Amino acid sequence: MSASATGQWSPPQHQLELAEKQARLFNCTTATPHEMVMCLQNVDALEMGRRLPEMFEWGKGNPVLLWKPLFSDSTIGFSVHRFAELTSRHSKVFYYKHTFRGRYSFFYYPESKPYAPTFGQNDPENLNVERMTRMWTTFAEKGNPNDPTDEYLKVLKWTPYSPLLDNYLEIGNEENFAMKQGLYADRYSIWDELFPLPVTNKSQHL
Repeated sequence: MSASATGQWSPPQHQLELAEKQARLFNCTTATPHEMVMCLQNVDALEMGRRLPEMFEWGKGNPVLLWKPLFSDSTIGFSVHRFAELTSRHSKVFYYKHTFRGRYSFFYYPESKPYAPTFGQNDPENLNVERMTRMWTTFAEKGNPNDPTDEYLKVLKWTPYSPLLDNYLEIGNEENFAMKQGLYADRYSIWDELFPLPVTNKSQHL
């Protein structure tokens, strides 16, 4: 992850300053966190989303944003790639890319309701929720996310990451739930050339 030992920065202790910055956009008080949150909860969600670009340091048209795939790789993506590659030499790594997009954002947070919507069996998001919850639970219990006896995971064949195969699981909709190879391979190869790892016997790390 970007906050791993191979990341480009130390993980922050808190991000109160981001909440205060958002509060100032809507003329909310920042005197206390409680007062600030109470005010922000009264802001229209669509209006908050519309003004989201104002939360960023770089304005529209900044040339850095034209290179955002490469820029994001330099700060986050390549750190994850390198961490997976190094860790896989000593432990099993289950690498994945989450591509599923539901109807709602994690943004939803009213006064007395859940942090996110609750899905029923007929909701299109339910399959993804069931799969991810069961994969993570199974991994926590057994050290392996696969469970052929589970009705939601019976099609899952998630193999540990291998640098030679560069394999990962795509977690998308019902059709896009399978092992693939070469996660952003062309982009990450640039950074591998710039920051090569010491030469080792790669046959030991299949």
